[in-house]
Amino acid sequence: MEEVTSSNLVGPTILEENMKNKILKFSITVVLIFGITSFAAADDASKRQKAEDLLKIMNMDTEIGEMVNRLQQLAQQRLDAQNFPEGLYGKLEALSDKEFDMLRKELTWSYMKDDYIDLYMNKFTEEEIAELGEFYKTDLGKKLMEQTPELVLRGMSIGQKKLVEKQTKVQQALHDDMMNFEASLTDEERTLLQGSLK
Repeated sequence: MEEVTSSNLVGPTILEENMKNKILKFSITVVLIFGITSFAAADDASKRQKAEDLLKIMNMDTEIGEMVNRLQQLAQQRLDAQNFPEGLYGKLEALSDKEFDMLRKELTWSYMKDDYIDLYMNKFTEEEIAELGEFYKTDLGKKLMEQTPELVLRGMSIGQKKLVEKQTKVQQALHDDMMNFEASLTDEERTLLQGSLK
């Protein structure tokens, strides 16, 4: 009868099985990690492509230049409303033209495209991006694209106009509040405030 020893218990078969199991587990782990990563990368690439397609449908490549043109028109309207003397007006207009020419050169679609794609990818799911693409192909979607820039500019203009209308009232209220605040201070509080402002 063969003597039972530790070397007989842990024979080549048990070691081989143990190694096979370890290799199998390692292989499965590697496949899962790379499979999940590849799937996520493919999913991300698909979403990125849909976002880029959406921006093409929205004509963002030409819209960026148009946005600069509209901003220049708004700046020109503000300049015209100031009634500056002709010499000063000419200098300000030349400076404005130079600044907007520089914006046109620097703010190109190729420079901004990746940031816009990232923005849409972060704000919308892949399904929502696809739905937006379908919407912007409809007549209503096309109309919204056409009108949005003007709506945004007019909205800004309304906001500025309303702010100017309220400016005097707001400034007067702030002045009155400051005067009331200063009148309410004790000598000690006034000294503390003056010390903290040095």
